[in-house]
Amino acid sequence: SGKVGQAQGYINDVYGMLDSLGLKFYSENRMLNIVLNDKLKGLLPGQLECNMGDVSLDFLSDLDVITVFANLLDNALEAGEGMEGFWVKLRGERIQDFTVVRVWNRCREGYVPGQSGKKGHEGLGLENVGQAVRKYHGEMHVECGDGVFTVTIMFPGP
Repeated sequence: SGKVGQAQGYINDVYGMLDSLGLKFYSENRMLNIVLNDKLKGLLPGQLECNMGDVSLDFLSDLDVITVFANLLDNALEAGEGMEGFWVKLRGERIQDFTVVRVWNRCREGYVPGQSGKKGHEGLGLENVGQAVRKYHGEMHVECGDGVFTVTIMFPGP
């Protein structure tokens, strides 16, 4: 609407507020920032690479943002517990008419689709992520190999 200066002032205010609270500004999505700040706070410098760029996830409900990112990050962080050289990466980008989000991390081998490696868990986290993604006509692809676990999610454009 031509109010670039006013918008930049608002963004600077948000950055200032997040800094004063010790929080980071990862994306334009409010709920995603809350989830990322909560889940990633225990990582050491060098263990995280997060570039959500200018990707808008506003088409996702807050509940689905939580379902997708909290499950993926919980899985990644649990896979890295006690692992030397652990890291996790998040990347979001717009490729042609698609929004693509990738979360990948170092892991131990042994992933079996539909099963949890955690005692007392039923392995429903990734299934819940898949259900949330499909609700928006998206697709989810999971890979595990060479010590890296990768989840790629692709949503079609509006």
